[in-house]
Amino acid sequence: MRILYLADTRFPLERANGIQTFETCRALAARGHMVTLIVRPDTADPPRDPWAFYGAARDARFTISATPTIAGPVRRPAYLLAVLPRIASRTDDVVLTRDLGMASIAVRLGAGMRPPVIYEAHGYAPAVSAELPSMMLKVTVTTQFMNHCAATAMAIALSRIEFGKISASITHTTGPQDSEKPAM
Repeated sequence: MRILYLADTRFPLERANGIQTFETCRALAARGHMVTLIVRPDTADPPRDPWAFYGAARDARFTISATPTIAGPVRRPAYLLAVLPRIASRTDDVVLTRDLGMASIAVRLGAGMRPPVIYEAHGYAPAVSAELPSMMLKVTVTTQFMNHCAATAMAIALSRIEFGKISASITHTTGPQDSEKPAM
């Protein structure tokens, strides 16, 4: 499957979302998918190599492409204009993003003008805010476990798309359910 992953962020990014984006793309490529990640260019001078930055071996099934960028208030629209032709080209089998605005714009193209879209949510603000105090006291979730949850949810969404069951999907990784939490 050809996966287009859209991330309107400079790359590589030292924060958790940059690491998670990179690792998700690597995991999908390791499962045999062809993955293209489209990002904004790195702001470091000279630009950093994402593979070296994250300490990973290159994978020919995973391509990172930086769009030209414009500073200031037109940065976001410039990114959107750069990626919309790729989405509409239907070159890819699926579009994947953690960016709700990007997912919303992609879906508005209509199912006939784009591949299926997967939006990977990493929290619903009101629910996360309400649960945060109890989550902090009860459980520590390992990165490995969260990556497993995200990979499983992603695999389910991708398999549904492969079999033509959906044209868009929302994947929400919330962490372990009560039955999966470690004993305290």
